[in-house]
Amino acid sequence: MLGPLVTSSTTGCSGPLVINGTSGGLVRAVNLCDRIWYIRTRNEVSAMAWTVLIVSGVLEAGWALSLKASEGFSRLWPSVTFLVLAALSFAGLAYALRTLPVGTAYAVWTGIGASLTAVVGMAVLGEGVSVLKLVSLVLIVAGIIGLNLAENAS
Repeated sequence: MLGPLVTSSTTGCSGPLVINGTSGGLVRAVNLCDRIWYIRTRNEVSAMAWTVLIVSGVLEAGWALSLKASEGFSRLWPSVTFLVLAALSFAGLAYALRTLPVGTAYAVWTGIGASLTAVVGMAVLGEGVSVLKLVSLVLIVAGIIGLNLAENAS
């Protein structure tokens, strides 16, 4: 998969890339050696990174809940589920960090995971619900939206 920028070919031939069309949503560019490159635009790469980051945040909630269900790693399948979801969640975060700033990405990742874990805890696991908890969750979600808007504005 090509990243947002390509500066030279693998054959050692370098030079400016001349944009000469699009193909399947990717920008088509040719360098001085007539090698064709298909390059994703920054917006496409950023949108994919945000999508992967959101999915990874959901997976974070999944591994946190699996960790609870594992009862200190004393139950096999919840422990295995924890390991798989944690690996996928961290891999997604790592992918998103290739494009997104670390402060924003990490805050969004943990915010999504923490919010979903708290909601599931209250709705399914019988944890107490209070106005302060609900207001705090709304503030976390507002922060996530704010960070996303700030990233898109820059």
